[in-house]
Amino acid sequence: MKRTFLIIGLSGLFLNACVSASSMRSEAPQYDRHSQLAVLLESADTAYTEQVFSDPAQAQRFALSLSPRVQQILAELQIQDADLWQQQLLSNPEFELGLMMPEDGGRWQLDAGISIPLVDILTRSKRLEVAESRHELWQLTALRDLTLFLQDVRQSWIELVSERHKYSIIQTITEASSVASELAGLMYEAGNLTELDYLGYQAALAEQRIRLDQTKAHAEAAESRLRALLGLEAEASFQVPDRLPEIHTRTDVKTHDFATVWDTARQTMPELQLLNAQLKLREADLAQLSQEIALMSPGLHLETERESDGERKHGLAISLKPVVFDRGQARFAALNARTLLLQAQASQLENKLSDQLRQAFIQREQSSKSIRQLDQADLPRLEQMLNLAVREYDFMLRGSFDLLKIRGMALDRQLQRVELLASFWNSSAEIARFSGQLTVAQGEQHD
Repeated sequence: MKRTFLIIGLSGLFLNACVSASSMRSEAPQYDRHSQLAVLLESADTAYTEQVFSDPAQAQRFALSLSPRVQQILAELQIQDADLWQQQLLSNPEFELGLMMPEDGGRWQLDAGISIPLVDILTRSKRLEVAESRHELWQLTALRDLTLFLQDVRQSWIELVSERHKYSIIQTITEASSVASELAGLMYEAGNLTELDYLGYQAALAEQRIRLDQTKAHAEAAESRLRALLGLEAEASFQVPDRLPEIHTRTDVKTHDFATVWDTARQTMPELQLLNAQLKLREADLAQLSQEIALMSPGLHLETERESDGERKHGLAISLKPVVFDRGQARFAALNARTLLLQAQASQLENKLSDQLRQAFIQREQSSKSIRQLDQADLPRLEQMLNLAVREYDFMLRGSFDLLKIRGMALDRQLQRVELLASFWNSSAEIARFSGQLTVAQGEQHD
């Protein structure tokens, strides 16, 4: 008999070890993803290996496939999948086996029992509601982090392209300043220019060279920032266009007014959905706590006993935790306070996001008007001035400095246009994010 019980015990330990080992090698089931999160994850282009990003959408899809930040978010999602899986499982029953030998020898006394936590079974539905709400909360957290990350990728792409374009313009301005400085030196040596004016041209050239070096440093920093976001190695190279896309394709922009976009944002913005999911989780926590307190944490114990004289006894026991001292007042108060906090945070976040969207519309409209002013009036005027100055120069009515000055003014306006174009695309990207779009269409027409 003793050998039988020993074999049973060892077999149970061996079986438990096998089950544990197999569980450690298991993976969490594939749960359905939030619809917006699924769209983002499906946008990853795992087959895209060329590091040529002609538009920010290509950079975003590349980042979704290879960026360490995205891999971190996906790993956190897998952890939450495993947590949800764990909550769906019932707690293991507890087996007890005891052997006692009488002092005078003889047959051993055997005690055996099994304990089952009934509260784990009775509250399973509520516990699953909490687990599913928490799982949805983490998916929305991942969605928020991914959308903000993709926004960073887009803005970094815009910044890099604009800085490189500005660098090429400032390089041309610096070359013009160098020509002016050399011409001033010749005229100064010939006695046709004062020393003060000559030093002024040298100072202007030195200022442009500093400006050129600063812009080059900004472009290199923007390239490094985009490379880090994409998950590329420090020595890896990639290609982007020399300039930002122009605004040339007419779309139905008037339908995308502030009110329309804001109504969409209140339904699709991950930040707002995240707070709503937190409120839903608080409600599930409250329901689970109410049920646990009402059930008083019951437990069921089944026992069997065989005395040394061979007599057998069987029975059961139920354990309860009466609600005497701790009736959950503090936990209810904390949950209610957290609910009020989330409601206040939701209102504050709506105000903040509404202001961000309005600012994006204002910035976009201002940039659009300024670009139109440059294209329709300022740049054509400077071009006409340059043509007239060249004509007068041919008749010796103008000097070389006048031509260089007008040319410099035109280049400064081109530089201003690049900055306005970057501002336009950044604000357009912000509006697109509020509209629930992953990317913004290239070439949007300004009015």
